Amino acid sequence: MKTTNKIALYLLLTISLLSFLFFLVLVTIRVKGLVFLDNDILTTVANSRTRFFDYVFVIISYLGETKTIIVLCLILLLLPNRKKFGIPVTVAVVVSGLINYAIKYLVLRARPENLFLLDNTLNYQMPTSPSFPSGHSQTALVFYFSSFYLLLKNKSFFDSKAKRIILSIIVVEFSLLMCFARIYLGVHFLSDVLAGLCLMIAIMSLFVLINQSLHFDTEYL
Repeated sequence: MKTTNKIALYLLLTISLLSFLFFLVLVTIRVKGLVFLDNDILTTVANSRTRFFDYVFVIISYLGETKTIIVLCLILLLLPNRKKFGIPVTVAVVVSGLINYAIKYLVLRARPENLFLLDNTLNYQMPTSPSFPSGHSQTALVFYFSSFYLLLKNKSFFDSKAKRIILSIIVVEFSLLMCFARIYLGVHFLSDVLAGLCLMIAIMSLFVLINQSLHFDTEYL
């Protein structure tokens, strides 16, 4: 790994962790400005809902549910290349999930009240776990980004720069939609989502650093 790339990853890791700690402090001491902003954004989004987008964002949220990610990890673990693809991705997801749940039950932030979808949409239910940080913007995206990163390394699979750019755009847009879906559905505050993103970036920075230090080769994919 080039020294400049390594420094950039460590810098990204540091910034993302500090950003998470910033949100953690604000949420823990319940800063009035943050509370007002979180509630105002949730209310504005809730008042702008349409039935079409209710279905769209419920489907996107289902793609980040714990059960969905577990099934996807199990599928990857059954593939012949699991040692260098399925196992690293699953380990990253498990570590992220444990961190997420530990923080959730230490902070014990309540979910938004009275802003969940009014109409039953594909039987999607209000989550019962604490709100901070968002598991979708953290652990679910760790799964998708780690898978994306390993696929991106496979030059025989993505043999052109255009394919890499297109896939990158798709993954980033999907991630942003999943994050917004949590706010749209009224199951998370904006600060929950941003804190989850910070942890996701930190975990992915470590994932890339470890992966490159071990010189994993993905040409076998």
